[in-house]
Amino acid sequence: MSSVREFAKKLEGRQVDVLINNAAVADIPRQLTSEGLELTIATNHLGHFLLTHLLMDNLKTTRGRVVTVSSVGHTWIKEVKGLDLEGDLQFQYDRPLATLELYAASKLMNILFTKELHMKLHGTGVTAYCLHPGIVNTDIFNVMTSRVWYGLFVKLFVWAYAKSSAEGAQTTIMLAASKELQDVSGKYFVDCKVAECSSLAKDEGLAKKLWEISERLVQLQPHEQTL
Repeated sequence: MSSVREFAKKLEGRQVDVLINNAAVADIPRQLTSEGLELTIATNHLGHFLLTHLLMDNLKTTRGRVVTVSSVGHTWIKEVKGLDLEGDLQFQYDRPLATLELYAASKLMNILFTKELHMKLHGTGVTAYCLHPGIVNTDIFNVMTSRVWYGLFVKLFVWAYAKSSAEGAQTTIMLAASKELQDVSGKYFVDCKVAECSSLAKDEGLAKKLWEISERLVQLQPHEQTL
């Protein structure tokens, strides 16, 4: 979170029209940040959560947009316990494929964050959207393809089905640039269209609880409370 705060300082007083929360990792070994946060959750959710707060005054000035890249992988989480809210998002799993479950949980958090952000932005002129870009051939697959026992399958799957980076960016670009989106703030998009997300992703109570936990974990300071 210190790197997020350092970056935000560089943008103080500058115009920000669109914030695209895109940074992500997947299937990496469990690690902790210097603040003791689980690294996948810190990268895929908490960093976005904090940066959005830190740049909100810039966005309010321009009546800008927040676009957060999620994934259809959010549907892999079928129960609330899969978000590890009671464990402060530490995800201390020790079983095969646990790191992929962790990635899926972070992508569900992206949608819940967008839903609650939309509610808190009411009256500010700022809008929020989230999306599944498709399966895109990027560096996020590097760790997966290095796995001994399923790396070859992932390589073949990506070769056969993945979009190019340019193709995968189209929904993000549309949400950043289209003038026709004022009435669909808070929605989840796939292939440049509003799409259905999972039932858990629609849970308003869950979104509020995640928001409160995230505020505490990033140690949001009074002057950073922009929402």
